[in-house]
Amino acid sequence: FLSLPLVTEADGIPGAAKIIAARDNRVVRGVGDFVYAINVDEKSGTQWYIYRPGKVLHSFDSNETLGYEMRYLGTARVDRFGEVSRMEITTAREEILFNDLLLPAPREELVNYVPHAPDKVVDGRIISLGSNSAEAGRGFIVTVDRGTRDGIEVGHVLAIYHPTPVIADPRAYEGPDILARFVDQTRTIVRPTTYLNIPPERSGLLFVFRTFDKVAYALVLNAAEPVVVGDLVRKP
Repeated sequence: FLSLPLVTEADGIPGAAKIIAARDNRVVRGVGDFVYAINVDEKSGTQWYIYRPGKVLHSFDSNETLGYEMRYLGTARVDRFGEVSRMEITTAREEILFNDLLLPAPREELVNYVPHAPDKVVDGRIISLGSNSAEAGRGFIVTVDRGTRDGIEVGHVLAIYHPTPVIADPRAYEGPDILARFVDQTRTIVRPTTYLNIPPERSGLLFVFRTFDKVAYALVLNAAEPVVVGDLVRKP
């Protein structure tokens, strides 16, 4: 999972190989099935990843569009190259469909995942949880709305903070009265409720393993409570 997430611009992956047909009319494909694809370049090798356009990633606070996520579905191996290549689906996380995209599997590289804290202040948010879960915990993958343009790099360790809702101030109100209304010359006074802001509580740690310009993917290392979309990520 360390190399599979992919984020693109709005145009997706121009010229990508594509699954267009199979030997029968079944719509859903799985492991062991053979499919036909176009734009499969023989120079790119026999091992390919299968993707499908997924969600649009937005900044939590500004709603800026940060990228377009390509959902990883599985792998395929070329059985025969040609104008229309024949491929066997070798792994599948979910159903494979016609028009799913294919990208050459990259060469394996040794990446130094040395954990370290960022050199500067980080103030971001978790904007997505892996597998579209409502909550995440240890071992889950999350997406944060900070990337290389913000100084985020592979190996960064970030603290997770869970925002705490404001609470009503139980102390007696000592400010000026607020006139609510006059009814038959009787005055109704409403004393407003005041609220107290509580700083966000640290709830866990995450480890950045893949970065793009505006977003990064991270692994939750530990969590004292469920991690949810909107949690803050900061320099530990």
